[in-house]
Amino acid sequence: MMLTAAVLLVQQTLVAVGGAQAPVSTSLTPPHVALAAAGLGRCADPWDTRVSDNSPARDVHPERLRVQFAKFIVARDWETVLAGYAATIDGTLAQVAQPAKPAYDTLRAQLDSAVDSVVAGVSRALRLPKIQLAAALVPLSINQFRPFQSPDGDLRILQSDPNRPTGIVVDSTRLSPDQMDAICWSGWSLYRLLHNINFETIPGALARVEGQERRWERYRTQGPMQLPHEMVLNRIRRFAFPPRGAARFNPPRLDLVAVHPFAGIELVRTDNGVARSESVAAELGGATLWINDWKQHVGASWVMAYDADGRIGRGPLVRLGGYATAGVLSRKDAGGKSRKSLLINVDALRLLKPDAAPQAVRQLQSVAGEVLNRLP
Repeated sequence: MMLTAAVLLVQQTLVAVGGAQAPVSTSLTPPHVALAAAGLGRCADPWDTRVSDNSPARDVHPERLRVQFAKFIVARDWETVLAGYAATIDGTLAQVAQPAKPAYDTLRAQLDSAVDSVVAGVSRALRLPKIQLAAALVPLSINQFRPFQSPDGDLRILQSDPNRPTGIVVDSTRLSPDQMDAICWSGWSLYRLLHNINFETIPGALARVEGQERRWERYRTQGPMQLPHEMVLNRIRRFAFPPRGAARFNPPRLDLVAVHPFAGIELVRTDNGVARSESVAAELGGATLWINDWKQHVGASWVMAYDADGRIGRGPLVRLGGYATAGVLSRKDAGGKSRKSLLINVDALRLLKPDAAPQAVRQLQSVAGEVLNRLP
């Protein structure tokens, strides 16, 4: 705060001394810009500053470029604006190349390369659907053109290159004043423009976040319940085989099932028809696959079940979403005859939903009737 007050005091003193001899903007520089000016010196953000018409670097000043391409900016014709910015920056950097300085030539070449790369990348990204724009802009590192002061006190730019993670040093002692202005103003101009373009991604980004939230909610509330050891198992699998791209933020598409006990109801085929009995069962191993944007899931596992008499039945269990799963078991009865039975498992936790009971009854009736018709 003391530093900010000192800068503003000096500014007002200069205004009073200059009087009517030099026109001065009536708007005050924001405090954060004043602090940046103290740290970045000549390369500070030229917020609300005027540039002399005699300056060779005047054309790349952020306000000049903004006014020059205002019509296309208002129309959101970003490709035209980007191409115009790139051409103006390239021409201005070439214009101030004299006097020749090796440090400037190197910096100019690196800046030109970065500009061309970003312009091409943004142009490709703008052709994508709005919802994909934010993800496409991330690799371009739109902040790379912003001049910044490193912890060691150096002024740097182009900090996105993985080969130069700390950026490129802009040494004012090795550049002429016009060259310094051209580099710094070009950086600030591109930084502002790219932030305007990035602002366009907010609706798409919000829609993307909302979509992911809905996917996680469906995954959490509509999928089969996982026991603690299954959660650990699936977490280890996700760690061993990490998803890539957008999949990193979405729920898993495949979950493993292992040693999952449950209580079920068996409909057993008998000589006289169908008998009902309770059983204790466990899914020994299987998997659940999510499809249709996590709106549906299917699964299969191998089940072992004990009936009331302690006889073991084994067979496959199929999960087709909803509240119930059904499996076909085979076991021998007291007489040694192999019997088929339909094992139904109801997800009791999901029955807490207000509309769950009637849906569960309808699904159970449908599943039971369909499977029993196919039992031998």
